Order: sequence, then structure tokens, then C-alpha cells
Amino acid sequence: NEFVPRLWATRRVGWLLDIYEDGREGVVLWLIGDDGDRCRLRHIRHVEQRRAAKTINFGIIYGISAFGLGRNLGIPPSEADLFIQAYFERYPGVRAYMDETLASAGESGKVETLYGRVRWLPEIQATNRNRRENAERMAINARIQGTAADLLKMAMITLDRELRRQYPTSRLLLTVHDELVLEVPTGDLDSVAELVRETMEGVEQLQVPLVVDVGSGPTWFDAKA
Repeated sequence: NEFVPRLWATRRVGWLLDIYEDGREGVVLWLIGDDGDRCRLRHIRHVEQRRAAKTINFGIIYGISAFGLGRNLGIPPSEADLFIQAYFERYPGVRAYMDETLASAGESGKVETLYGRVRWLPEIQATNRNRRENAERMAINARIQGTAADLLKMAMITLDRELRRQYPTSRLLLTVHDELVLEVPTGDLDSVAELVRETMEGVEQLQVPLVVDVGSGPTWFDAKA
């Protein structure tokens, strides 16, 4: 038997569509200019650059400080602050999303996923700054990651039903964050892999397509290689 894991599938909400468009063209990383006082976009292809881009995207959206971003990227806080400023200039929709989320959460004490699942955040109104800021980060994260979790659960329900109907000797084993791990007889591998991809990518029709990578191997480690 071989594993067929789902490696990733993400959904960006409307305000974040400009990031998706840039990402599709390979433009996802701000770099400090030679004179140190400006930022510019470059196409990136190297894996280390993509790792840095992921650090920037997730860090800024979830409220990382210039000090924290600088530490993660190995650059001075002053340069990291330029990254953050330039990021919001390039992607004003991110700031709009963050501001709207925090305003709504501060008023209602909760956030909701795209499908209406509620995450209550009582400390969003806390007088203690650290507790309040932590709740604010949770609010911004919950709408995105919560919606992704909803999509994964919807896909799991459909996939389990289709496996029982079409490939009863295959089975879902577990989930790991945004991955599904299956046990599949070798003879059914290609067919089940295609079923997994079609099910997960077609679970919902969104403005940004869901993208799924499928791998296989005798172990989960080999399947992800």
C-alpha cells in the first residue's frame, strides 16, 4: 500500500486577491533597494527566497513586528520596517482586511469563517495589552485558517463517501493541518490520486482556485518528498 497525502490547498479572501495575482506571476517578495530607502518587487524562483516570502506574507498578515520580522529574515529591524511599510503600500487590501476584521471582532467579540463557523474572542476587548493583541492575531488568523479547515472537512466528507462507493479497499487515515493522508492499494493508486485531487479542488468554486498537490510513497515521508 502507498500513501496519497494532500500537500496543500489555500483560499484567499477577496481583499487578498491582489496577493494571489502577484503570486501567480511569481512576484511575491519585497526586497530592499541598494540605497536602503526604497523597496522593489522582483520575480523569485529560488527556494530560499520563497521561504523568505512566506515568512513575510504570514508574518505581516498576523501582526509580526519589525523586530520579529528582522530576526526571522536575518536583517536589521529598520530594514524589516521598510518591508512592512512597502508591503501595505503594495497590498492595501491586506490592511483593509485586517482593519475590518479587528473592527468587527472588537464590536461583536467574535469572527466567522466563510461558512459561518464562529470563533469567540472574549479577550479582544481586554484592557491588558498583551492579551488583547494576542486575541487580535487570533481574529485575523481564524477567518483564514478557519475557512481553510471548513473546506478540508467538506472535502473529507465527500472523499470518504466516494472512497466507500468506488474504492472500498482505500481509506482515509488521518489529517495533518491541511493535509489528508490515505492508505491506498498500489493498483488503485493513480485512480484514487485523481479522485483526491478532483474532490479537493472541486469542493467549492471560489474566485481563487484551490490547488492540490498529490504525492505517494511507502511512507508519509516518501510521499511528501
